[in-house]
Formats: sequence, C-alpha cells, structure tokens
Amino acid sequence: MFKFNPSVISVFILLMSLSLLSACATQTQKQPAEVIPGYDRIIYPGELTLYYSSAEEEDGKPYKVIANNKEFHIFGEAVKPSIQSMYLLENSVINEGDAVLDIGTGSGIQAVFAVEKASQIVATDIGKDAVKSAKENIKRFGLEKKIDVRLGDLFEPVKEGEKFDVIINNINYPEDEENEEDPLWKVHERFFRDVKQYLKQDGRIYYQSGFLFNIPRIQKMLKKNKLQIFEMKMITAVLHEKELILYVIKREAY
Repeated sequence: MFKFNPSVISVFILLMSLSLLSACATQTQKQPAEVIPGYDRIIYPGELTLYYSSAEEEDGKPYKVIANNKEFHIFGEAVKPSIQSMYLLENSVINEGDAVLDIGTGSGIQAVFAVEKASQIVATDIGKDAVKSAKENIKRFGLEKKIDVRLGDLFEPVKEGEKFDVIINNINYPEDEENEEDPLWKVHERFFRDVKQYLKQDGRIYYQSGFLFNIPRIQKMLKKNKLQIFEMKMITAVLHEKELILYVIKREAY
C-alpha cells in the first residue's frame, strides 16, 4: 500500500482542479463534431477527433478508425487508437530533426503523426497483428522510407547504438486500483529499467496513464531508475470514467 505525502496530495488537488476546468471549457467551447457516414464518434475531451467504423468486424478484413482525419486500418487483435492514445498524440511534442522511438505502436498512429518533423522513426510492437496494421497504414500513407516498423518486446528490436531524442510509451496500463500484482506493472518496470540505454542525454519520454491511483506506483518506478517527471497534463474523460494523464519524463536533474 502506497502512502501519500503532502506534496503528492497537492499535485492531486491541482490536477483535479485543472481537469474540471478543462472539462468545462471543452463542453462549452468546442464546436459540434462532424458526422461521418458509417462511423460512430468516440467522445474525447480534447481537441482531436476519433471515429470508429459502425460496421461489424470481419475476420481477415481490417477494421477502420478515423483519427484526426486520417483513416487507420486495424487487423486482428491489434489495439485500436483510443482516447488515451489521442491524448498522448495531442500532447507529445516532436521537434524538427528529432529521432523518435514509438514503443507499443499498435496501428502506427503516433509514428504517422510524428513523421512531419522527425528525422528518424522506429516503431515497435510485440503483437504480430499490430505490426501488420502499422505496416499497412504506413504503406497507405506512403511513409515506408521514413518509418521503420519492427516486431519485438519493448526495446528488443532496437539496434545496438541507436539512441533517440523522444521515446513514446503507448502501452496499456493497470486499471485495477486494488491489484498491485497486475502483470502489466512488470512490463512498465522493465520499460523504465532499460529506457535510459536508448535515450539521448537530453532526451524525453512521453508516457501515458489513465488513473490518478497509478501515480504513486509510477513515481516509485521513476525514482528507482533515476528518472523524473518534468511535466504532467491531465483531463478528465467523464463518460469513460478515467483521467487521461500525460507525463513528460527525463533523467533526474542534479
């Protein structure tokens, strides 16, 4: 069981206040979303848009998702772009010339949108259907020469000596507050254990989670691996009953 200290509680109060203000602003200021025939709009409390095909999924055929006006094809058990991945996409900053590593690429959404400014993009996923989906989408967008999709677990497909300005973590996170032994935590622990080997000295990690109760566990993993949160953003997805949280993480500052 994790104990909160006053500074953590203050962060929680601040994040909750910001999320409520953001939710109110979103509800009052945003224009009605476009209706796209054959698609259902997924309510997302940010500025981007997300639509899922209203057609039933069929074996062997791709399921279609429209994320911020780009159509992505999803095969088999590959993870669809979600409100979490949209929040990560909306708040990740890619600078001109950045080398980017996209861990848990899924459909390839983070890599596809990063390509405008990045000088190099490596996108990895442990799932064969995810790699198939990412490669299909990258081919459809004509980005085969700019994005290198690789199959493997976390950093396993990364070549010796490759280092990145930006590492994006879009892996599922534990959703049960009571289950401290959720095996997903082991995946995240391995990520933070190894990530500095592939991160340039001044590089940054964009990491997403969906519940406030995950923060103490995340802080513990970061401290153990001499990493530090430099920025946090959050918005409450009321209809989905979760908080969308983005962390900008770097090496510890001394």
